[in-house]
Amino acid sequence: MRRMRSRRLSALMLAGLAIVALGIGASPAFGQANQSGGPPPITDYANYPLGLGLIPAGCTAQGANVVDGELFSLNGGPGVADMNQLGEVPNDAVVTMTWTNFAPGCEGVGISLSRKISLTPHFDLADEQFLSTWAYCGPGGTACTAPYSLTLNLALAPPVACYQLDANIGPPLNVVGPNTAYYSLNSPFNMLISANNGGTEPCTPAPCPTNPSVPAGSAECEEAPPTTTSTTTPPPTSTSVAPSETTTTTAPPPPPPPGPSVTSTTVCASGQQLDATTGQCVAVLSQSAALPFTGSRSGDIARGGIAFVAAGLLMVMAARRWRSASTHIG
Repeated sequence: MRRMRSRRLSALMLAGLAIVALGIGASPAFGQANQSGGPPPITDYANYPLGLGLIPAGCTAQGANVVDGELFSLNGGPGVADMNQLGEVPNDAVVTMTWTNFAPGCEGVGISLSRKISLTPHFDLADEQFLSTWAYCGPGGTACTAPYSLTLNLALAPPVACYQLDANIGPPLNVVGPNTAYYSLNSPFNMLISANNGGTEPCTPAPCPTNPSVPAGSAECEEAPPTTTSTTTPPPTSTSVAPSETTTTTAPPPPPPPGPSVTSTTVCASGQQLDATTGQCVAVLSQSAALPFTGSRSGDIARGGIAFVAAGLLMVMAARRWRSASTHIG
């Protein structure tokens, strides 16, 4: 009874994964290179694999021995123990990997199922293969839990002419080749579980529009040009001096036309003085007015004031009399 329940549960989970895969397949093909989240692909090739902490200290198994009972299926078909037995894998296929357990001490490793863009339909040591799409479970992503399964929907990625499918330990390599790293040729640890090569020649991919050094359809190739911050080139700096910064010098107004020539030899008669404007001698109304007042004598000032007051009173009285007389006459 327990075995039947376990089998039914496994069947339901597999069916659920298939439905999820089909649902994902209905989404746009671009921008879906990492189909299950988790860490980015490996680009530290110098320290791959043991220098990156991908293998637990107690894991002594390597390659395919890290997992038990692994099977690979194409579009839900029967499972095979080696991916090579799947035959040709079309660009719209759904590839599924299942396994029953991890080798003792290797329970903490991650597992990847990925496709690379290849330059040949078979494995070539001189070929550089660029990661196209992948699925992953393990540290940094969704945990690998029983019943263990990974599904890779190739329809989510751009089609390729030639490929290599890989099942490996840890995240996938971003580039496989002589200038980067390999899964199975790295001493002292083999990271490859299984592989499948195929496709139809010619295999040469188109260059990435935004990065011609990588193939179109690779994880490194952006389908749209990257957004850049436009920088406006400032106009050339003018060396001319702004008018507002110059100093303006205003010419002084012209001098007035000169008057008659006056010389120091001109002598006026008694009772006259020299007019500086006309240069003529004119009569002086009061000789005392032409003399400067150089001192202060209070007696003289008081007497002068009294005289002015008396004169004023006499003028007022005279005016009243004249007014009264005019009134009687009229």
